[in-house]
Amino acid sequence: MKRTVYFHEDDYCQIEILPLSAEKFCLKQIGEIFGLSEKHNEEYGFSDIYIRNENPHSIREVGISHEKISEVLDFLPEFDEVKSEYLQWIEDSNPVFSRGIDNDTAVFWEKDENNIISAMWLGMYIVPENCHMWYKILTVLGNTAPLMLADWNAGICINLTDSEEIENYIRSY
Repeated sequence: MKRTVYFHEDDYCQIEILPLSAEKFCLKQIGEIFGLSEKHNEEYGFSDIYIRNENPHSIREVGISHEKISEVLDFLPEFDEVKSEYLQWIEDSNPVFSRGIDNDTAVFWEKDENNIISAMWLGMYIVPENCHMWYKILTVLGNTAPLMLADWNAGICINLTDSEEIENYIRSY
């Protein structure tokens, strides 16, 4: 039986893995996002939205290969299919790769023509039953390269080379 994982197109890179060098940029963007949201918050939504600027730092700069990510995440089963959802449409999301347990415990990535990871994000929903798994995933990523997590939804940046930051982030859920 094929294992299939889904991500909604709005979740693409919303909980993003980036090089640690992107931290200053991410913190500034988070300030802009939440500042604008506060000014334009209305009873039934927002009167304006903030579109993030393009990040000058991509995960590509740390040079992690597709094979290396597959190797360090080998404790997570590989998904056979990755599908993207948009409204009621579901389509194959080639060439997106993923390893994980389910839609709420999944690591997604794309690779470039040289097999280097060009984007990485998480399908993350932290509950008591999967806290230990998320700690392991984030720690493994931080041990692979100097990486950070940018949780654009929560407005949080986490240094994945710092186990205490990882613990505090997971505990906050």
